[in-house]
Amino acid sequence: MTKGTPLATFAKSVEATIPALRRYARALTRDSDIADDLVQDTLVRALRSEHLFHGGEIRSWLYTILTNLNRNRLRSLARRPMLSPLEDNDAPDLAGPEARYPDPERHRPAIDLARRIGLHVTLHAGEWGGSAQVRRALTLDPERIAHGPLAIDDPELVRELAATGVWLDLCPTSNVQAGIVPTLADHPLARLLRAGVRVTLSTDDLTVADVSLSDEYVRAVEHIGLTVRELWAVDLAALDAAFCDDPTRDRLRAQFLAWGGSIPELAAT
Repeated sequence: MTKGTPLATFAKSVEATIPALRRYARALTRDSDIADDLVQDTLVRALRSEHLFHGGEIRSWLYTILTNLNRNRLRSLARRPMLSPLEDNDAPDLAGPEARYPDPERHRPAIDLARRIGLHVTLHAGEWGGSAQVRRALTLDPERIAHGPLAIDDPELVRELAATGVWLDLCPTSNVQAGIVPTLADHPLARLLRAGVRVTLSTDDLTVADVSLSDEYVRAVEHIGLTVRELWAVDLAALDAAFCDDPTRDRLRAQFLAWGGSIPELAAT
């Protein structure tokens, strides 16, 4: 909290973030009760430690608190015999203000723990710091990296991503909104795909980017330059990136292929 800001004003600002905070919590865990508890605990922590807030975006600060609480919950679960965090979690997702905390290595103990208890690993990288930050994220051996579009600026990194098969979960509209790329036409989704990098096409958190996946598909073709067949290939490949069990993946793939077989532009792919 900035010096001189009344606690009541700070509390009102925190309260205004509750809907977005609740959506974020429910993206971390499929259990709505756990999500609600995380939100409640986050709000209590925030109000008790308002003296630690020194300006900036309150929502990002609250997201950081909630993420830390969820990480501590996973550690607690890992210490309990006979219970697997896979019951309501698939993967930790390292995210937050990269400019303030640029070194992902500080989170290695949590990432290593996640792997030991059978979780997948995904990291946010490259929303700040460009291709160098994506390269730093690779030291933790993630299966997926959220964002990272400016990896395209480093040809050696592009070749490494293609060779290792690390996925880039690309969110073109959000990347434009965040100023990572100037326009949709400049987004490197198509170039990365054609260079052999495994990519998915996503909307980003709906608390951040007000866009539907259908909107993103249209923009990928009309503004970025994907062909319809390339878009379909990205869609199908996303099933391989998904953190789900094989029966679920196989069922979804069968549904996708059945639908695609009825579309003339896709039937021959």
